[in-house]
Formats: sequence, C-alpha cells, structure tokens
Amino acid sequence: MSHEFVGNQIEPIEKVYSNETLEIPINNYLYTEEENRQLYACNGSVLAEITLPVQNGSGEDKKLHIIDFGEDFDPSVGAYAYHLVGTGDLKGVGKCRTRFAIHGVNYTPEDHMLAFAQLANGEEITLGREDNFFSHSLGLADTVRDSRHNDINRTLSRKHFSIKVDERGRIFLADHSTNGTMVKSFPVTEQ
Repeated sequence: MSHEFVGNQIEPIEKVYSNETLEIPINNYLYTEEENRQLYACNGSVLAEITLPVQNGSGEDKKLHIIDFGEDFDPSVGAYAYHLVGTGDLKGVGKCRTRFAIHGVNYTPEDHMLAFAQLANGEEITLGREDNFFSHSLGLADTVRDSRHNDINRTLSRKHFSIKVDERGRIFLADHSTNGTMVKSFPVTEQ
C-alpha cells in the first residue's frame, strides 16, 4: 500500500498553503513505518510532513509528521509513539489510542515531552502559538524571546492551522495563518 505510485506516476508535492484547506491522502506514505523508524526513530507510517516557520533550539524550522498506525489499528491495544533521545536510545513518549497522530519530529528538550497529539475521527485540533493542550504537547505554544524580551515567534500564528479527521477517516489540514503552512504529501488520487 505504501509508495504505490512513487517512481511510476505521482511524486509527493511540497507546497505552502495559505488560508486553504488540503485533504491529506491516506493511501500513500512519504515514509513507511520501517523508513520512519530508521530516519526519525518513530513508529507509524508518515502521510505528510508539515514545516512551520518556528525556530527550535538548533535553528531549524519545526517539523511535524502526520502518522498512520495502519488500517488494522486496534484502539483497545493502542500504539506506542517513540522518539530518539540524546543518547541514541528510543524512548516511549506515550500510547496513542487513535489510528492517526501528529508527531513532533525535531523538537528540542526545551519543548514539551509528549511530542505527539492523537487525531480522533470527528474531532478537529488547532495548532499554533496559542497555548492549548495540543500546541503545548508539540512544543509550539511557548513563545521564544530574545535577550530584549521581544517575541521572535511572530511567524507562527496563534491559531496557525487545524487538522480534522472526518467520520469517513479523511484527513483535512486547514491553514488559518498569515505566513502559510508548508506541507509535503502525495496529492489525492481517485482509486
């Protein structure tokens, strides 16, 4: 199921969306679960990569992945979300009870340590500088200040974007920001 069009017909698209809504296809993966473990030390297959204009401690923009734990995901069992710690070891950061989740790829120790947010069917979550549970969990809510106490995260809106998994299991990302949201994913294709 993963990468079924890579090299044959369709390549992933990387685009900045500004005040637009994008459907994230669930039939093609940017990275399979094995590739995700090797590259990002996280389980689950990657449907999309979101790049936010927020500098983390290393000077990189924040990256988030929309993760799919698979069609046969059993919420009663759940799936553990992992990340790579500074020692090179994998550390479990929590148990996900939903098929889809958002994973903070390159967050720093100063960020909040959940590093993932569950995406439940029928629910919408909003991410940005505004301090809500999801933004806080992914290390986005805290305002970074320079030595003169000026807010330097003005490129990230308070309500930058939202993600919703509808009742049919389709994922939609809606940008609400001034500066846009960079998303890398496969285009939606008719099957």
